Amino acid sequence: MDAGGGGGSAAQYKGAAMAAAPGKRTTIMRGRRVTIVCTGSRGDVQPFVALARALGSDGYAVRVLVPEDYVALIRDGSRGAVAVAHTQASSKLTSNPNLATAMRTGDFDLLLKGMAEEAIKEGPREKRIFVDEMANEATRPDVLIGSNLTFSHLLHATFRLRIPSLVVDVSGGAALAHNPGHMTLGMPTLPFGLHGLFFRKMLFKSFVKEVFAPADKMFVDIANAADANIPAGCTTGAEGADEAVPLLFPEGKLTEGTILFHRTLMAGGLIPQCLAISRLMAKYTWNIDDDYYLSPEAQLYAADIIANLNQSASSTKKGKSGGGKTGACVGSHIVGDLVLPSKHQILGLGDSFGGEEGRLAIEDFLAKAEAEAEQGKGSGKVIYCGWGSMTCKSREHMVVFVAQTILKVGGGVRAIVLGGMAELSFDLLEQVVEEEKICRKTAGSNGCFGMRRGCRAGDRSLLSLCTEEELDDLLAFTRENILFVQKAPHEWLFPRVACTVHHGGAGTTVSAMRAGVPTIITPVFYDQWDHAYGVNRLGNGIGFERKQLMKICPTQLSAAIRRVVLGPEEDKFRDWAIEVAEVMRKSEGTTAILHHIGQIFDQWVDSADGRKDFQTRVQSELELHARRLG
Repeated sequence: MDAGGGGGSAAQYKGAAMAAAPGKRTTIMRGRRVTIVCTGSRGDVQPFVALARALGSDGYAVRVLVPEDYVALIRDGSRGAVAVAHTQASSKLTSNPNLATAMRTGDFDLLLKGMAEEAIKEGPREKRIFVDEMANEATRPDVLIGSNLTFSHLLHATFRLRIPSLVVDVSGGAALAHNPGHMTLGMPTLPFGLHGLFFRKMLFKSFVKEVFAPADKMFVDIANAADANIPAGCTTGAEGADEAVPLLFPEGKLTEGTILFHRTLMAGGLIPQCLAISRLMAKYTWNIDDDYYLSPEAQLYAADIIANLNQSASSTKKGKSGGGKTGACVGSHIVGDLVLPSKHQILGLGDSFGGEEGRLAIEDFLAKAEAEAEQGKGSGKVIYCGWGSMTCKSREHMVVFVAQTILKVGGGVRAIVLGGMAELSFDLLEQVVEEEKICRKTAGSNGCFGMRRGCRAGDRSLLSLCTEEELDDLLAFTRENILFVQKAPHEWLFPRVACTVHHGGAGTTVSAMRAGVPTIITPVFYDQWDHAYGVNRLGNGIGFERKQLMKICPTQLSAAIRRVVLGPEEDKFRDWAIEVAEVMRKSEGTTAILHHIGQIFDQWVDSADGRKDFQTRVQSELELHARRLG
């Protein structure tokens, strides 16, 4: 499905670029086409909106392959890029039983299982759309950009279709940096850095088996299909090979040859990598800096993963004999955050950031709080609460949880609450309270637990100890003091509130750190735990780095909020937040990434000699890799 254009013609590429940079160019020459392929939640996708917009402003013709529920976001925010839906929406989180259960309970194993199920079900269709985009002359780019989540796409494009590629990683790749003092992804930190061994032997192995290897196999099947549109000589083996074979995961597992292949790509710059996070976050969240990220030690850690998975001590010993700077990942760079500025989030972007109506409602709510504070009726302080694509236990539980939390904060503090994936709203709270009252009236005669939606014990436990009067008070308080919005422009809103409370997703965390107000992170999965850890190290807020959102109660969260906006440490948190924001606002990654993209065009696209050199390098690497797999 295309948005912002119909079909898939060369005119679309030209039209996109002309719309992106009026007055800059009269024509778009062949060799200025860029496609971005991204997937995941909104936090994974939105940085690429900023990048697409910058590319368009620089005169590139841009197409973006994106999950279908973010097509409008690309269309509204990227200034002329053509958006193509290549995979299903994030509704998978509720339609897949294992993913839904994982969101309800916080079970990481079920999350991985659900992701694997969705990848197997949706993967062939999604990858076929991608392959057709790459192979069709009308839509084939000259440079492909993807994230760490779409690395298999970049490999297919580079080695089977001969398209130069660039990795832009907005967070995840940094997790491979071994921090002896802290285990990533919320796992327990063990003495003497032994948690690194657990990551290598168990966690990463699960990712490979359940997610990465099946994706690699799907591209192999497509490449070997009769209608694959793969140019002659572009299969994975040595030149003239008849069939494609897995690029990374032969027999569905990692090998020493695999990691050497990956390291060669990064070190040699054949597929260069830009880590699109600030150096501040890299240091305090992941414990890495430029020197580490480019060093042999970073490569040795990756090599050690393979050594442990394959029970091969010899491969680790070989890796440690390198030393020096000769193995540095010269193709990897920390470049800074990709952020869509506030003015672009609130001007002419349709409904992707809440629209004008939503923004006016927020302004009225903030103005009312300020006016009442001037009259001595409240503190004037408004906080933000939002959990994006995360759902804790159930939507019924979440709406009660946030309402009770703000009520317990006291001090005249109000809140703006994002509806998010759970679609939180006052109507939902009203419905849950009404059903609680009905249950109490009928429980004596026929019992109500599990009989009505919203009456499961997990949903109503927060209300079970409330008196009838307290239920009514909760509704009355929420009606006057909490504004529910389904979408909000974070870059515009966050600096205007007293503090932000959120799940710690990569995109939300960046906006929160840039806002100059304290932030509170209640993690659920993945790098959210690490962002909570980073906030505690920076001192600009509170991170629940040892407690998952599902295990946090309103009393605990309200205490954290009071501490940063009402307590004796309020000034300290605010001062640190201002200092962090000043540094974060200087961390802008689009300029650096545009520079790297320009280098790729100069080196491998714009001249016949450059294109020939790229073909030669790819073929040489393929033949070497075939011998490794041999």
